[in-house]
Order: sequence, then structure tokens, then C-alpha cells
Amino acid sequence: MSASHRESSQPTSVQSSGGSGDNEDVTDQSKSNKRKQSVVWEHFTKVRGVNNVMQAKCNYCEKLLFGNAAYGTTHLKKHLNNACPKSKLERRSGLDLSPRSEFKFDQVKSQKDLAIACIKHKYPFNTGDHEYFEIFLNGLNPNFKLTCRNTIRGDVIQVYEEEKVKVYKLLDVLKSKVSLTTDIWTSDHSHVAYCCLTAHFVDNAWELQKKILAFREIPYPHDGEVLFNFIKEIIFEMES
Repeated sequence: MSASHRESSQPTSVQSSGGSGDNEDVTDQSKSNKRKQSVVWEHFTKVRGVNNVMQAKCNYCEKLLFGNAAYGTTHLKKHLNNACPKSKLERRSGLDLSPRSEFKFDQVKSQKDLAIACIKHKYPFNTGDHEYFEIFLNGLNPNFKLTCRNTIRGDVIQVYEEEKVKVYKLLDVLKSKVSLTTDIWTSDHSHVAYCCLTAHFVDNAWELQKKILAFREIPYPHDGEVLFNFIKEIIFEMES
């Protein structure tokens, strides 16, 4: 048995035979110490049980499970996601309990994420001008340079153009037919109206899908001819 596997608390002398065996033991121990610990251990505490057996105590319900490295961590993940009555982790979709990789900051990606957040949650473009929003972001990552409203608007338009290309490519290889529907929003006090054109179809994986093709202001009166010209205009744009 090599010196790196002895569990005795007393100093143990190992006689060198002049070969490379001792160096190999030290190298193996160094590799073992550098081995990344699973993130699942953030939710468990290692304790010694009966007969000095290593156990893992759940930080939420305090249940004891096997904690020896030989048993792995799969059973611990299953406990968190399914069995633990007090763990809130099971309510979180897409829980990732794999070892975390080193974080790398990306200004361009972060700007795009902010643009998507503005689209998704209807944040105003001047969000970047809000004093305490900037303070909040600096507390998370001071490397991020908050942009002005014009830059955020440009990023939003860029996301729109990228997503439009994706939709057009999807429809281009579609094997099924497409149904088009229109929705109109009008004002009671003016002739202003907006029309949304939506495509409904079954994709090549037999999943029902719907994609917004356009959302634009349409001229008055909002009759059939106006809607026809609106739909024709969008279709011609897609084919060009």
C-alpha cells in the first residue's frame, strides 16, 4: 500500500528503495488533491457516522447518505432533485450540478444579454442611464461597461435581425404548409393601428410552432385590401 493511501494519524516513515515509486506516490497524491469537487457538495456536509464511516448530511433535511468517494455523487443529486422535502432546488428548472467551469467575462455577450432582457421584459432603452442599476451591475461585475440608450437600441435591432434570419431559414426548409393569421390593435381616438402577422406550422420534427413574421403600423382604413397589401409586402420581403 502506498503512503498516499494510509489513514494512520501517526507519522509513518517510508523507506526509499532508490527507485521512482516514492515520486509516483507524491504525484498521485498531488493529482488527487487537485481533483475538482462536485458542486453537489455545496448542499451537503461531510460527517463521520457509526464505525467512523464517512457520510453526507443534507443541509436542508439533515438526512444522512453515503458520503464515501467510492459511491460517487449521483445518489446525492437524486436526493436533491427528487427526495428532499425541504430542498427548493427541485423547483428550479435545468439545475446544473456538474463541476463549474472557470468564468470568462465577455463584454459583447453581456451587451447582447442586456438587449435580450430589454426585449423579453420590455425594459426601456435608457435602462443603462439609471444610476442604481449601474451600481447594481458594478457590484456583480465591475468589468461590464454599461452602454447608452442608442447602443442598447442598436443591439436590440441586431438581435431582431439575427432572429429574423433564423425564422426565414426555418421556413425555407419546412416541409409542411404554413397558415397565416393577423391581429390588429386600433386606437379609439385616432386612425393609428398596428398589425401582427403570425405564421403557424408543424415543423419537421412534428412540433406545432408559431412565429411572428412582422409587427407594423398599417394605414387607415383597416380593411381587407390594406391587410392583403400588408401580407403581400411581408412575403415579398421574405423571398427577396
